[in-house]
Amino acid sequence: MNNNNHYRPPFYGSRRAFHPQPPPRPSPYVDGQSAISRSFRKKKAKRHQKSFCAGASVLIVRHNKANGDWQVVLGKDSMGSGHWSDFGGGAQRREKDHSCAAREVAEETHGIFSDLTSEALYQASKVVFRFPSKKNPKKMLHYTTFVVALDVPKNGATPLDAVFQQARAALPEELLAREDRAEKEQVALVDLQAILSEESPVELRSFFKQRLQHLLPLIPQMLRKHTVRTVALGK
Repeated sequence: MNNNNHYRPPFYGSRRAFHPQPPPRPSPYVDGQSAISRSFRKKKAKRHQKSFCAGASVLIVRHNKANGDWQVVLGKDSMGSGHWSDFGGGAQRREKDHSCAAREVAEETHGIFSDLTSEALYQASKVVFRFPSKKNPKKMLHYTTFVVALDVPKNGATPLDAVFQQARAALPEELLAREDRAEKEQVALVDLQAILSEESPVELRSFFKQRLQHLLPLIPQMLRKHTVRTVALGK
C-alpha cells in the first residue's frame, strides 16, 4: 500500500495562523498622504495662489557714471495732493501688467517716452508686489513695477519738465479736461537716495514709498540683467 496516497482531510483555516505576523506599524499617511506631504502642499498652494492684476507702473532710472549717483524720473500729481510718484495706475479688465504700464506712462507723460511700449516693457525687469484685497482678504492682488533705464538728459542741459510742458500744451482741451490724461502737472529728475531721507525735497505717495523701499536695493541688479522678483506686502 502506497502511503503517499493516504486521505488528507480538507484544511479550511489560514496558513498565516501558523506563522503569526508582527503587529502593523502606525502609518504616517492620513487620508492617502503623509503629514509632510500635506504641509508641503499647503505651502505650495499658498505660494502659488492665483492673484489678480490691480495695476502697474514704470520706474525710470538714470545712472550718472561720473559720480555714481542714481536718479529717478517722478511726476507730481495735479489732483490737489501734490505728491510725487512713478508713472502708473489701475489695470482695466483682463489687461496684462505690461500693457497697463505702457498705457499709463503714455497717458501721464503725454508720450514723451515713446520707447516705453508694451513690447519693450514685456522684456524689462520687474518686481511683482502681492497683497490681499481690502474688500476680500482671501483674494490676492498684485501690482507690477517695471524698472527701465533711459538716457534722460540732465535738467541743466535739456530741462525734462520743459519737454513735458510742451507736450502737455499740445494736447487738445478735451483731453486735458479728462482726469486720466492730466494726472501729472510736473516731471523732474530726483536723486534716489535723497527722496527716502527725512530731508526729502519731494513728498511721495505712501504706496510708492512703500514699494520704493523694496526696489532700492534691487535696482542695480535689475538694470544689469533681466530680473523678476516677487515681494509680499503687508495687509
